Amino acid sequence: MRKTSPAGRKVSRRVRKVRPQPRSPQAASPSGLTQCDSLIAAIKGLDRVLAMAEERTQASAKRAGSYLVIVRKGLDEHIALTEASDGLLPHVERDQPRLRNWAGKLRREHRTLAQQLAVLESAHRRSKGRLTPGLSQKAAELLAALRSHQEQGAEITFEAYVSDVGLPG
Repeated sequence: MRKTSPAGRKVSRRVRKVRPQPRSPQAASPSGLTQCDSLIAAIKGLDRVLAMAEERTQASAKRAGSYLVIVRKGLDEHIALTEASDGLLPHVERDQPRLRNWAGKLRREHRTLAQQLAVLESAHRRSKGRLTPGLSQKAAELLAALRSHQEQGAEITFEAYVSDVGLPG
């Protein structure tokens, strides 16, 4: 881009694009943000595979299986972190009485999500490398439940923060 300086001379101005640096696990906060990011990435990856499900090739079934493994790991870590003695849910239940029922609902969702994922993993193993319509439907249902849980988790985190800081909530 060419501009003119106050002295009337043409000045070349280059804009340098800066790429964000990937966060290292050491840069993650104790609340498990890196873990949360990896679960969200796995959910998005599985969603992309399902969006291309019309192919229904062995390669897409294999990719779906790979993402299921990553979703399982991420969900297990999420449950362990949020339900640990220093995790979000015990904190909310202990310090935010008005949010206890909500925290209990999220705990119950953890069990439901883990069961849904187990059913999907079993169906994937039985499909013998095929991405069937039934398998795609089960995966879509799991993804919807995971997204809903993610939204509820973000909302309870915000509500707990507002209560901690003392802002009107």
